[in-house]
Amino acid sequence: MTPMMVDVRERKAMIIGGGRVAFKRAKLLKDHGAYVTIISPHIIEELDQLLRCFQITWKNKKFEPADLSGAFIVVVATNDHKENERIAAAASEVPLLNRADGGDGGNLHFPGIVSRGKLTMAISTGGASPMLASRIKKRLEKEFPSDYENYVAFLFECRQLLKQSGLSKEVQHDFLERMLEESYQDPTFQQKLLMEIHKAREEK
Repeated sequence: MTPMMVDVRERKAMIIGGGRVAFKRAKLLKDHGAYVTIISPHIIEELDQLLRCFQITWKNKKFEPADLSGAFIVVVATNDHKENERIAAAASEVPLLNRADGGDGGNLHFPGIVSRGKLTMAISTGGASPMLASRIKKRLEKEFPSDYENYVAFLFECRQLLKQSGLSKEVQHDFLERMLEESYQDPTFQQKLLMEIHKAREEK
């Protein structure tokens, strides 16, 4: 499979199943702006909490092919292999299909993900070793703690300022390189660099 990013904002995502995998997929897709519907006679408590917060929709029923109308993404996550086969066959025309059981017919894989604001890191072993992917994910979470999001936001702010600055490409490049130095993860140094950029814009 080819790694890529997909914009799921305001897209319809159907998840068939009500267990742990369904919860993980529902939360991920919901957090990225998709309209998520769960189809299952039963759901776990975590999904019920999302439902009570009006973050997802739940159809308390067994799957029927008509449920797929308008779907952009379908996640097949029941614990019944034969049922998964039936759902996958019915969803063959849906643009993106994920089979949580790894069965045939799917064209979408969810890698391990570490997100820090605008920074997204995805880890996959192509099915060779999910345990290795999990171990690498934990290393990345340790190397890039949650507050790294603030540093990424700083980089984004600086880049937007520079793009609108009218400064030469060489000067912009110098600023972009400098802000990647480890010292600029410190908010004090970040403010100093922002002031430099503003001053350079005024003096050009």
